[in-house]
Amino acid sequence: MPVGTTTRGQYDVTDYVVWSSSNPSAADISNLADGTAGNITWHPASVTPGSTQVTFTATVFNQPGTPVSASVTLTAASSLPAAPTLQSIVILPDNMLYLQSQNVLYQATGFYSDQTAVDLSSQATWSVVDTTTGAVVPAAQAGFTTTTPNLLVINSKTLRSPNLTIKATLGGVTGSANAQVAIPLTQT
Repeated sequence: MPVGTTTRGQYDVTDYVVWSSSNPSAADISNLADGTAGNITWHPASVTPGSTQVTFTATVFNQPGTPVSASVTLTAASSLPAAPTLQSIVILPDNMLYLQSQNVLYQATGFYSDQTAVDLSSQATWSVVDTTTGAVVPAAQAGFTTTTPNLLVINSKTLRSPNLTIKATLGGVTGSANAQVAIPLTQT
C-alpha cells in the first residue's frame, strides 16, 4: 500500500497513485482499481535472468503542487521458476468390457510436477494397440475419430483381437487403459 507522508501524518494514497514501468515488455505493473494496482507481471520471453532491470515508479497526482514520485528498481532473478512438467497421464474409463460395436468417449488427465491436473483429452495423440501382439489396431476395427480426437469407435464385427490397450500421448508421456471387446468366435 503506497503511503504519503505530510506534515499532518501518513495517508493511504493507493487511489491517487499511477504506476509505471521503465520496460513494459519485460514487466508491467497494474493500474487497475480492482485491488490489483501495483501488482507486477513479468514476461519471461523478454527477460534475461540475472540482468534485466526494470524500474517501477509510483506517482501521486492528487495533491496541490508538483506530483510526487517514488521508484524502485528490480532485477529479474538469476533463474526463473521452471514451467511445470507433465509427469503422468491417466485414462478413463479403464478395464472396460464392451459387448458390441459402440462409440466410447475417453478422457486423458495429465498430472504435472506442480501437483495440478489438466484435462488433456483434446491435446493428446490417441491410439489403440492389440494388447496381445503390441501391434496398432487398424482404424476400421477400433480407432479414434478425427473430429473428436478422444472418441473411440469400436467395430466388433471386424475387430480381430478382443484385448485392447488405449493410449494417450503428449510430450513424450503416455498413459494407457485396458479394454476388452466381445467379438464373434469366427473372427479370432
